[in-house]
Amino acid sequence: AGSAIGLWRFILYAVTPIMISKQIISLIHLYTASLDMAAIDEAERASKTKKN
Repeated sequence: AGSAIGLWRFILYAVTPIMISKQIISLIHLYTASLDMAAIDEAERASKTKKN
């Protein structure tokens, strides 16, 4: 039973940095996507007011 806890702890320590880095990358993607969507929305609104 003692070795199983050691194994799970090893897996935890091995996977946690990967998980944290993936979460940081996801937050960066979310931020850049929101900026891109805002730019697209602004361009669409500008083209609509130009047509009217």
